This record gives sequence, C-alpha cells and structure tokens, in this order.
Amino acid sequence: MKLLRYSVASVVLVISTLSSGFSAQATPGDSISLYFSAPFVTGSAITDGVETENFNSYSTGPCPTSIAGFATVTYSSGACTIQSQGGSSPGDSSPAIGVPLSTYVDKTTSTTFTFDNPVKYVGFWWMMGSNGNNVEFIDSSNTTIATFNVNDVITFLGPNSSVSNSDTRTVSNVGGGTYPTRHFYRSPSAYTGTLSNPIMEYNTMTYANEPWVYLNLYVAGSISVSKVRFTGNNFEFDNLTVTGSEVHPTDDLVLVKKIYEAPLDDQVVTWAPTNTTYSGTDPELIPDAEATSSGTGAITYEVVDAGTSGCTVEAATGAITYTAIGDCVVRAIAAEVPGSYNSAHTDVTFTFLSAPGSSTSDDSKHLAFTGFDSVVPLGLGLASLIAGFGALRFARRRR
Repeated sequence: MKLLRYSVASVVLVISTLSSGFSAQATPGDSISLYFSAPFVTGSAITDGVETENFNSYSTGPCPTSIAGFATVTYSSGACTIQSQGGSSPGDSSPAIGVPLSTYVDKTTSTTFTFDNPVKYVGFWWMMGSNGNNVEFIDSSNTTIATFNVNDVITFLGPNSSVSNSDTRTVSNVGGGTYPTRHFYRSPSAYTGTLSNPIMEYNTMTYANEPWVYLNLYVAGSISVSKVRFTGNNFEFDNLTVTGSEVHPTDDLVLVKKIYEAPLDDQVVTWAPTNTTYSGTDPELIPDAEATSSGTGAITYEVVDAGTSGCTVEAATGAITYTAIGDCVVRAIAAEVPGSYNSAHTDVTFTFLSAPGSSTSDDSKHLAFTGFDSVVPLGLGLASLIAGFGALRFARRRR
C-alpha cells in the first residue's frame, strides 16, 4: 500500500474530451455521465444482468489475457499484475467497512480490456488512486468517448491535503443527501467502528490520503463502450462490472459530471377543432378534433386563460366545461420524452356565445295561442291571460 500525499490545488479538471467527429454522429438520446458510489462501496449497485470480474480466482502474477464471456486483456510484458489477498469479498454494492481486501489488479501501466460485446455501463472500484492514473472509455470505432484521471477525482472531492479528523466537507448525492468527503479517502477495510460512526485516524500517515471510490460510467442512446484502458503507474482496481443493457443511476450516487448529452428533437403539436365558436346551451363542449404530435410525447390539455367563461378542461380528453359567455384559451401539450423530444404545445381559443342552460332565441320567451292574431308575452302574467280569454268569450256572444 502506497504512502503518498500531494496537493492538487493547481490541477485543472479535465473530465472527458469528445472528438468533433463523435459529437457530429450523436443522436437525440445519446448521453454519457459519470458518478461515484457512496463511500465504502466496493462493488456495483447494478446486480441484475451484469458481468463482473473480481479477480478472486487468480493467483498473484500476470493478469490473464482472456476472461471467458467477459473480455480479452491486452498489455505488454509486466504491465499488468494481480495481487492475491486473503479476503474473498466479490464487492459490496452497499457500504461496508472492516472487510478484508480480496484479490485485485495491483498494477496496470497500460492495459486494455476489450469486452466481448459493447456495453452501456462500466463500473470499477478505484483503489488507492495514485498520481498519473488515467482511464479511457473507447467505443467500437476506437474513439475515446471519455477520459478520467485521479486528479479529476481529487479535484472533485477537494484537495486531499485537507483531509483530517476535523474535515467537515461534504458532497451531495442525486437524492439530495450528503456524504463526508473524508470517507472517500483510505481503504474501507482499514476503518473501524460502525457505518453510522466510522473511525479513522486521518492525521497519521499509517495510510496515505488517497481516494478509494467506486466509479460508474453510464452511456445511453446510440453510444456504447467497447474498451476500457487503464494507464499510469500502479493503477489498482477491482470488481470491474459491465452490462449491455441501458441502466440508470440511483439516488444514492454522486454525480461527478454529465460528460455529454445530445440535444433533443423538437416536436410539433397540431390541433385544429372546427367547433371553436359555440352557441349551444350544454355546459360541456367536446372539441371535434384531438391534438396530435409529430413526436411521441403524450398529449394533455390545460386552460391557459379562462377569461369570463369560467372554463375548465379535462386534462386527458380535452372536454371543456364553462359557466358563462366569453372566451376560453386551451393549450394542448405534448410531454417531453426523455432522451428524444422536447416538450411542445399549441393554443386554441374557444368562444362561448351563450351561457349554459339559456335559450338561444327571444321567440322562446313568448307563448302563442291559436285563434289570436298575435302572441301573448309570457311576461304579462296569469291575470292578462284570463282577461284575454274573457274578451274572447264576450266577442263571440255579440256575434
């Protein structure tokens, strides 16, 4: 175990560089992002449908050149070696302390793992990150899509020279929780106490203040990783995990960098009902056309401006209810489709010419009787009607 402390105050963060050719070929939905697992995690949080090489089946000596069902390993003589340990842990996906180290790769001055099949996720436990350690993620065209080195780790966490018993710095995870920065330094196997109260004497040099992190690279869309290359003196790692399935980070992870995210396509919403002027008396109006989108976003509806109409709209169907004469502006919305389309909308104005339940003509306010030369207004009341009938009887007697 190396004893090394160094300052990185002047180091510039250089997480990932993408070639212009790669960016030009990217399509909506493509993304590359890098996360740390929680402190004291030594294995991938992804356990279903993955392949993991924990090197526990190998003895001290040269790295294998082929790992069945996983990858071929390329390195020059003496550039990749394995260190056998007494522990047998295959890697813990949950935090754990005081667990003896198991066998790991203890030196990779320049070693490439070429996976049997392209993968969408690569994770590994980066042990005792040392100056000069660098990892490259390479696609099937041999283009480096992301690079990361130990200085990036320390720059993100903060100078390792500040790690001490009184260090109160923290980093935030995706879910909004925090982890003490100092817990990412030194081997989890050397901690005592409990997970809720881990004990480490940071002010002594029994162990170097080097980062121990489980690193997770997620890619999505048309992007995949075909190779991972480890370079630099004494690059030590374990529990290399991959999957060809597209997986997503969990809330307990720490986002280090969204390396690349392709812009989403725009979608166009079309909505052209013809019954936008309404003179009926039913309190509900159902537009005679539904909204559609050029993309795949789900359509919903909402009122933008109810005006004097007091209108509301059913979000799923677009059915409108109103209470008074006036205009109602309704918006049809196509939802964002993560990785594919931006959200979009269009507005339509509906005009209500009469209040619900009202008559549509003044003629309906009159009552006609056969035998009269004119209609009798309903507003005259019952007395007027009786008088009218009396006048009719009198006229017939005089004939």
